[in-house]
Amino acid sequence: MHWRRGEEGWTLIELVLVVLLLVILAVSVSVSLQNYGTIKLNGAARELASDIRFAQQLSMTQQVRHGVIFTANTYTVFENDNTADPARNPMGGTDFTVDYSTGEFQGITLSTVLPGSVVKFDSRGAPLDGSNNALTAGNNTVTLSLSGATPITLTIQPNTGRVN
Repeated sequence: MHWRRGEEGWTLIELVLVVLLLVILAVSVSVSLQNYGTIKLNGAARELASDIRFAQQLSMTQQVRHGVIFTANTYTVFENDNTADPARNPMGGTDFTVDYSTGEFQGITLSTVLPGSVVKFDSRGAPLDGSNNALTAGNNTVTLSLSGATPITLTIQPNTGRVN
Protein backbone atom coordinates (compact mmCIF):
# COMPACT_ATOMS: atom_id res chain seq x y z
CA MET A 1 0.00 0.00 0.00
CA HIS A 2 1.51 3.34 -1.03
CA TRP A 3 0.41 6.50 0.63
CA ARG A 4 0.55 9.73 -1.21
CA ARG A 5 0.93 12.93 0.64
CA GLY A 6 -2.46 14.20 1.70
CA GLU A 7 -4.27 10.87 1.25
CA GLU A 8 -5.51 9.03 4.30
CA GLY A 9 -7.76 6.02 4.91
CA TRP A 10 -8.34 2.55 3.60
CA THR A 11 -9.34 1.45 0.13
CA LEU A 12 -12.52 -0.51 -0.38
CA ILE A 13 -10.56 -3.65 -1.27
CA GLU A 14 -8.59 -3.47 1.99
CA LEU A 15 -11.78 -3.11 4.03
CA VAL A 16 -13.42 -6.06 2.24
CA LEU A 17 -10.34 -8.25 2.88
CA VAL A 18 -10.28 -7.39 6.60
CA VAL A 19 -14.00 -8.12 6.99
CA LEU A 20 -13.61 -11.38 5.05
CA LEU A 21 -10.77 -12.53 7.31
CA LEU A 22 -12.81 -11.70 10.42
CA VAL A 23 -15.78 -13.70 9.11
CA ILE A 24 -13.59 -16.73 8.35
CA LEU A 25 -12.06 -16.54 11.83
CA ALA A 26 -15.49 -16.26 13.50
CA VAL A 27 -16.86 -19.27 11.59
CA SER A 28 -13.88 -21.44 12.49
CA VAL A 29 -14.19 -20.53 16.20
CA SER A 30 -17.92 -21.28 16.28
CA VAL A 31 -17.40 -24.68 14.63
CA SER A 32 -14.72 -25.52 17.21
CA LEU A 33 -17.00 -24.57 20.10
CA GLN A 34 -19.83 -26.74 18.77
CA ASN A 35 -17.54 -29.80 18.87
CA TYR A 36 -16.31 -29.06 22.40
CA GLY A 37 -19.08 -31.12 24.05
CA THR A 38 -18.26 -34.15 21.91
CA ILE A 39 -14.54 -33.81 22.68
CA LYS A 40 -15.28 -33.50 26.41
CA LEU A 41 -17.53 -36.58 26.36
CA ASN A 42 -14.98 -38.64 24.41
CA GLY A 43 -12.28 -37.70 26.93
CA ALA A 44 -14.47 -38.75 29.85
CA ALA A 45 -15.31 -42.07 28.15
CA ARG A 46 -11.63 -42.82 27.50
CA GLU A 47 -10.77 -42.03 31.13
CA LEU A 48 -13.59 -44.22 32.47
CA ALA A 49 -12.57 -47.14 30.23
CA SER A 50 -8.98 -46.75 31.41
CA ASP A 51 -10.05 -46.70 35.06
CA ILE A 52 -12.13 -49.88 34.62
CA ARG A 53 -9.10 -51.56 33.03
CA PHE A 54 -6.97 -50.32 35.95
CA ALA A 55 -9.31 -52.05 38.44
CA GLN A 56 -9.06 -55.23 36.36
CA GLN A 57 -5.25 -55.04 36.36
CA LEU A 58 -5.19 -54.52 40.13
CA SER A 59 -7.31 -57.65 40.57
CA MET A 60 -5.03 -59.76 38.43
CA THR A 61 -1.76 -58.53 39.90
CA GLN A 62 -2.81 -58.54 43.57
CA GLN A 63 -5.05 -61.65 43.30
CA VAL A 64 -7.82 -59.85 45.24
CA ARG A 65 -11.12 -58.59 43.83
CA HIS A 66 -11.09 -54.93 42.87
CA GLY A 67 -13.73 -53.02 40.95
CA VAL A 68 -15.65 -49.86 40.25
CA ILE A 69 -18.81 -48.64 41.99
CA PHE A 70 -21.04 -46.06 40.29
CA THR A 71 -23.14 -43.64 42.37
CA ALA A 72 -25.08 -40.67 40.97
CA ASN A 73 -22.51 -38.83 38.82
CA THR A 74 -19.42 -40.31 40.43
CA TYR A 75 -17.50 -43.54 40.31
CA THR A 76 -14.89 -44.97 42.65
CA VAL A 77 -12.27 -47.61 42.00
CA PHE A 78 -12.25 -49.81 45.11
CA GLU A 79 -9.95 -52.52 46.42
CA ASN A 80 -10.05 -55.69 48.52
CA ASP A 81 -13.61 -56.58 47.44
CA ASN A 82 -14.87 -53.70 49.63
CA THR A 83 -16.84 -50.97 47.84
CA ALA A 84 -16.23 -48.66 50.83
CA ASP A 85 -12.42 -48.98 50.48
CA PRO A 86 -11.26 -46.65 47.66
CA ALA A 87 -8.07 -47.57 45.88
CA ARG A 88 -5.25 -45.04 45.76
CA ASN A 89 -5.07 -43.03 42.55
CA PRO A 90 -1.59 -43.44 41.08
CA MET A 91 -1.85 -39.86 39.82
CA GLY A 92 -1.53 -38.11 43.17
CA GLY A 93 -2.12 -40.76 45.81
CA THR A 94 -5.61 -39.60 46.79
CA ASP A 95 -8.75 -41.76 46.91
CA PHE A 96 -9.61 -42.94 43.41
CA THR A 97 -12.96 -41.19 42.92
CA VAL A 98 -14.07 -39.29 39.81
CA ASP A 99 -16.89 -36.75 40.24
CA TYR A 100 -18.67 -35.46 37.13
CA SER A 101 -20.32 -32.59 39.03
CA THR A 102 -16.99 -30.74 39.34
CA GLY A 103 -13.75 -30.37 37.41
CA GLU A 104 -12.95 -30.80 33.76
CA PHE A 105 -15.84 -33.19 33.05
CA GLN A 106 -18.52 -31.14 34.82
CA GLY A 107 -21.99 -31.57 33.33
CA ILE A 108 -21.60 -35.17 32.21
CA THR A 109 -24.33 -37.57 33.32
CA LEU A 110 -23.48 -41.15 34.22
CA SER A 111 -25.92 -44.07 34.08
CA THR A 112 -25.34 -47.82 34.33
CA VAL A 113 -26.96 -51.10 33.54
CA LEU A 114 -25.01 -53.08 36.13
CA PRO A 115 -26.62 -54.97 39.03
CA GLY A 116 -25.90 -52.92 42.13
CA SER A 117 -24.10 -50.38 39.92
CA VAL A 118 -20.89 -52.31 40.57
CA VAL A 119 -18.43 -54.19 38.41
CA LYS A 120 -15.78 -56.34 40.11
CA PHE A 121 -12.98 -58.41 38.66
CA ASP A 122 -11.78 -61.78 39.95
CA SER A 123 -8.13 -62.81 40.07
CA ARG A 124 -8.27 -63.86 36.40
CA GLY A 125 -9.75 -60.53 35.31
CA ALA A 126 -13.24 -61.87 34.64
CA PRO A 127 -15.99 -59.30 35.34
CA LEU A 128 -18.56 -59.87 38.08
CA ASP A 129 -21.57 -57.88 39.26
CA GLY A 130 -22.09 -56.61 42.80
CA SER A 131 -23.40 -60.02 43.92
CA ASN A 132 -20.31 -61.80 42.55
CA ASN A 133 -22.22 -63.29 39.61
CA ALA A 134 -20.65 -63.29 36.15
CA LEU A 135 -21.69 -60.32 34.00
CA THR A 136 -23.98 -61.17 31.10
CA ALA A 137 -24.67 -59.37 27.86
CA GLY A 138 -27.80 -57.72 29.27
CA ASN A 139 -26.30 -56.10 32.36
CA ASN A 140 -22.91 -54.76 31.35
CA THR A 141 -23.08 -51.15 30.14
CA VAL A 142 -22.20 -47.68 31.39
CA THR A 143 -23.52 -44.65 29.49
CA LEU A 144 -22.10 -41.13 29.57
CA SER A 145 -24.14 -38.24 28.22
CA LEU A 146 -23.78 -34.48 27.87
CA SER A 147 -26.25 -31.93 26.60
CA GLY A 148 -25.70 -31.29 22.90
CA ALA A 149 -23.56 -34.39 22.31
CA THR A 150 -24.36 -37.95 21.32
CA PRO A 151 -24.24 -40.26 24.37
CA ILE A 152 -21.43 -42.81 24.59
CA THR A 153 -22.06 -46.30 25.93
CA LEU A 154 -19.19 -48.41 27.22
CA THR A 155 -19.71 -52.15 27.24
CA ILE A 156 -17.84 -54.47 29.59
CA GLN A 157 -17.57 -57.78 27.78
CA PRO A 158 -18.63 -60.90 29.71
CA ASN A 159 -15.84 -63.39 30.49
CA THR A 160 -12.93 -61.17 29.35
CA GLY A 161 -13.76 -57.79 30.92
CA ARG A 162 -12.74 -55.98 27.74
CA VAL A 163 -14.13 -52.43 27.68
CA ASN A 164 -15.31 -51.01 24.35
